[in-house]
Amino acid sequence: TIGSGLITSQRHTFHPGAVVTSIVRSSNDNRGKALKAPSDGLLEPGDLIVGINGQKILLSKTDDTLAAQNSLTDLISDIRSTPKGESINLSVIKKGTKTTTTTTNPSKTKQQQKPVDITIKPTPSLDKNGNPTGPQSIGAMLTTNYISSHAKVMHASSLADGIVKSFVAVKDLTMVTATTLYGLLGSILSGKGMPAGVSMSGPIGVIQSGADIVAASSSSSRGSTAAVVSAMAMFASTISINLAVVNSLPLPALDGGQLVFVLIEAVLRRKIDQRVQENINSVALLLLLFLSLSTALGDIGLFGRFL
Repeated sequence: TIGSGLITSQRHTFHPGAVVTSIVRSSNDNRGKALKAPSDGLLEPGDLIVGINGQKILLSKTDDTLAAQNSLTDLISDIRSTPKGESINLSVIKKGTKTTTTTTNPSKTKQQQKPVDITIKPTPSLDKNGNPTGPQSIGAMLTTNYISSHAKVMHASSLADGIVKSFVAVKDLTMVTATTLYGLLGSILSGKGMPAGVSMSGPIGVIQSGADIVAASSSSSRGSTAAVVSAMAMFASTISINLAVVNSLPLPALDGGQLVFVLIEAVLRRKIDQRVQENINSVALLLLLFLSLSTALGDIGLFGRFL
């Protein structure tokens, strides 16, 4: 947002580690016997995983959302690649635990959290027949260690300078969005599936994310109206950029797909049959509607599971 010679863009601050958001308490085998999840009784929501098998999570305090997500992906990949029957050692800062570090200057005594070592044996999920399905798992939902949301302020010396800096900020956000989206599609099309720690959200998930961002902004700024409005404006611009990037994909029924038809006609030097083009667009539109409905149902199922 631009005002009074200042340009503000919303930034998120991430610290090292992965936060446990929920635990899969148990599942049933084909005989109805309850099976405990590997982390049941060992981890709880609010715990912070800061290392695995003696290796610390090396992410530094950062505003880079992609770097934070990649750090989480690496941790989940390490868990999933655990050989069958072997255990992993997690360094965990338990929720609410603190230790006092005393220095030579009493006024600089700091409260620091001390991690504890927890040994967990990952196991794959089981289908209704009791057969292993999917990768190794500890039975816990993890997310990035999101600390706060704040506004990054850039000073503009003039209206022209403000427009240029705003353009650069939008360009940077567009590049991050496009890189993430095309990387995700490339992973899926290459047969690798969804990257670890990444999931798709529908309209309900988007609304929930917006509510979380506004709540975090209000909390960190002690209810400042300007901060909340800035967070809402940044979230709206992020959604707009996401829609623009998705719309540029070379898929029928999207603007990117229409551009493909134009390029094909330019190469062939003749128009594509209108009926064929309409049929392709209709099928693509149905697939997009099905994907949207699936993600919406997934959001409902996710909220129903963890509320």
